[in-house]
Amino acid sequence: SGTLYGIGYLKRASVVGLYIFDTTENFWVKAATTNIAKHANGMAIDFEGVAFITVDDKLFKLDLTSTEKLLEQKGLKDTSFTNITINIQPTQINPNYFISSGDSVVNKQNTLFMTSKHDPAGDFLVEINRDTAAAVSIGQIGFDRVFGLTAAWNNLYGTTLEGELISIDSKTGKGKLVKKFDNKRWYGAASSPNR
Repeated sequence: SGTLYGIGYLKRASVVGLYIFDTTENFWVKAATTNIAKHANGMAIDFEGVAFITVDDKLFKLDLTSTEKLLEQKGLKDTSFTNITINIQPTQINPNYFISSGDSVVNKQNTLFMTSKHDPAGDFLVEINRDTAAAVSIGQIGFDRVFGLTAAWNNLYGTTLEGELISIDSKTGKGKLVKKFDNKRWYGAASSPNR
């Protein structure tokens, strides 16, 4: 729909909140509290409006349809989303040695990818089945701490804690440096539906 969603938590909270960015007022509105552990580190939305949230070796699926309907009916204000709690049962990523290192993304072909830190040699690109959470390693990226993934212009891109923007080959997993930004750290990435 073009709505920008995010996950986050307050320092005192032990679970993740689902947030929506209000472009008019330039701030995040908390849409719901979830039962997802606060160390969730990846979120991607497919073309059916399902959000996939990665936590270690688990995949949470959250249908955003009711949230979108509430947005249409009441608009984006704090009072539209008062006291909403969402409980989601996680699905085990299989095999379970794949561990989310930083982010996930759904590309324009509706394929779910995640970065995994299952090997001390560095992050790997992993493809995950959206229905079963069965996972396949595509290949080593060649960069560490890839904490942001996005799909744009028929390419995959990653951002790192070292301030690097990289392109990632979705067939081999191999990353290539596009640009390094000095004195920057990236913790996430997103793109609009038209990209």
